[in-house]
Amino acid sequence: MEPEKKFATSFNGIEIEQTEGYITIRVEKYINKVIPNHRWEKETYSKKAKSPLNDTLAREILDSGKGATAKTPEAIVLEKEMGFPCRMHLGELIFACVVVRLDIGYSMSLLSRFAEYPAKVHYIGLKSVARYLRETKDRPIVYWRKTSMVGLPKGTFIPYKKPENILYPFPEDLYLITADVDVSHATDRESRRSTGGHMIMVFAIAVLWLAKLQATLATSSSESEIMQTVSASKGVKRCRHIMTELKRAQSGPSPINKDNMAAIMMVNQSRPTTRTRHIDIQWFAIQEWKQKEDIIMQYIKTGDKNAADAMTKALGWVLVHNKHAFRSMGHYGSPYSYGDYKLEMHNTAHKDE
Repeated sequence: MEPEKKFATSFNGIEIEQTEGYITIRVEKYINKVIPNHRWEKETYSKKAKSPLNDTLAREILDSGKGATAKTPEAIVLEKEMGFPCRMHLGELIFACVVVRLDIGYSMSLLSRFAEYPAKVHYIGLKSVARYLRETKDRPIVYWRKTSMVGLPKGTFIPYKKPENILYPFPEDLYLITADVDVSHATDRESRRSTGGHMIMVFAIAVLWLAKLQATLATSSSESEIMQTVSASKGVKRCRHIMTELKRAQSGPSPINKDNMAAIMMVNQSRPTTRTRHIDIQWFAIQEWKQKEDIIMQYIKTGDKNAADAMTKALGWVLVHNKHAFRSMGHYGSPYSYGDYKLEMHNTAHKDE
């Protein structure tokens, strides 16, 4: 008699639910453990947190500069005043971001820059992100199934209503890896380096995400866009290799969606540009990947369509923070799933212009 097959329900603080129509991954229990560590579970607020950092607080953090060096007398006094250790709490939140909560990606990227030199505003920022997680702790990533898996529970997650007049770009091949890429040029006040972000998706849901201050100073926005595209393309190539190993060979080049036409033309049409040494090698590398048909650059409107926009700047709820989060985390459904879970399909052709 064969032993009864059981599905994994948790792993290293991550909760997994497998149902007939989808798989969810969340860190609700982890958040429930972190918040009481700092005695915040009973704090009340007059308004609900609608984003990890509002744009006003994010600007204050960018403008504030460094505080006292960690473990100096000044830093110890500030830590006692705020009531929690900055670096420890930063690490707690980064874990949630890395494994599931991509919606706090930009906030973690911004606050991490001041881990060794926290000022009061950085403590306030960390607490703002923690408050947001507390109020949205049950928010999962939802990976929808192409067809029903009979025998599993029905599940209770109901897809959110997609905003009207937004047609997200989806490839016809449901297994084709895609990526959204965005950069906020020269936003770091101290170094003038750019904040780059990308979102790599399969089945229209994010599987790999990044929000990070670029390691090298870019002298133009196009240069920073190329640098981030190279970073995203490396992730795309790795995901394409994994899909091939899983017998899901890619049907064509992976669309790299961007809102910068100069960067698109530089890659797709091999247009010459003035380049410094550090960008020169990356530019030739991405040219080769394009010629091998691993990637293709594709224009996407900034704002409400480019999911990576939320990885490079603080977006107010009134704008598109939640729209990007809900789309990337599968809360609207998927165009490749079935029945009530099916999201409206909007095919996109590969464009070189």
